[in-house]
Amino acid sequence: MTWQVILPVVLAGLIMAGMIILVSAATFRGNGDVGRWAAISTIWLVIPVMIGGLVLLVAVAAIAYLLGRLTGLIPPYTYQAQSFASRVEAGARRVEELAHQPLKIVPEIGWLIKKAFKKMRGG
Repeated sequence: MTWQVILPVVLAGLIMAGMIILVSAATFRGNGDVGRWAAISTIWLVIPVMIGGLVLLVAVAAIAYLLGRLTGLIPPYTYQAQSFASRVEAGARRVEELAHQPLKIVPEIGWLIKKAFKKMRGG
């Protein structure tokens, strides 16, 4: 446990402390330069953002690659989903049209009743 957990944490702490001492000595020796401090702090703030962006880029690329591979395996399901979505869209457009012109709904209701009776008769 000492070699796998405690030693890396202690070494990282010592490296960070050494960096702090090195940066402080370089900045406050002779003339304290505010621009240098700003550049150093910007670097330390940007590094985690860049690493996170790289991880996100790799994740998005992996998802895009996997989706590209999966679409070749499931064409029947994608066709069924596309067909269902187009039927829902057509129904939504029809409902929108009927909502704008309420008198068109009367023949539509009659057509639905006829269709229901036809189904009940088995035809």
